[in-house]
This record gives sequence, C-alpha cells and structure tokens, in this order.
Amino acid sequence: MMYILQVSLQIGFLMALSVLGMWIKEWFSLPIPGSIIGFIVLLLLLSFRVVPERFVSKGSAILLFLLPVLLIPFNLGIIEYPELLSLAGAVMIFSVIVSTLVSMIIIGHICQSIEKRAVQAGGVESD
Repeated sequence: MMYILQVSLQIGFLMALSVLGMWIKEWFSLPIPGSIIGFIVLLLLLSFRVVPERFVSKGSAILLFLLPVLLIPFNLGIIEYPELLSLAGAVMIFSVIVSTLVSMIIIGHICQSIEKRAVQAGGVESD
C-alpha cells in the first residue's frame, strides 16, 4: 500500500512539473512544448539537488515501463497514412534513424567524458 502511495505521489509530482512547464510556456509565449520545459525544470531541480533522485525514481521507472504502450497510437498512425511507406517516407524514416544514432553517440561521449572527469577528481568510483 505504501509503495502505491509513493509511486502515485512521484507520478503526481512529475505531472505537476509538466503542468508548470505548460504555464511557463503560455506565460512567456515560448515555442517549446510545455512538457519539455517541465523536463528542463526537473533536470535543474535534480542537478542542484533541490529534489533528491529517490523522490522521482520509482514513479519514473513505472512511466518508462509504460512508454511502449503510449507509443502504440504512433504505430497505428502509420497504418492510417500509408504514404509514410513511400520513398519520401523512407527518406524521412532514414533521417530520423540517423539523427537518433548521432544523438546517442554524442550523448554517450559526453557522459563518458563527464564520468572520466568525476573519476579523476575522485568523486565517483568507476565500474
């Protein structure tokens, strides 16, 4: 029972950050989606240790577990728009795959350099 309450509070907190992001977007007329602004706020709160990681870890793990279910409507959209399976659609899908791979490689290198600096500084043990 306590686990369900804890997960519910954590998911509620994450949703509140998303709503806060939407308010910030409307208030400042930003072109960025409110949910992204909410993620940036979460990143800042975690980076400056205002919110401990354990306060959002279980709720975020549940949401990550449910992520494939949330992507099913996207997959059904391909059935509705068969032109995505044409040559133009193939080029678009190829560009998405390439940009995703490039992003993953760049982020991997950045994370490795940050970890290397932390190990050299003596702050973190390497696996």
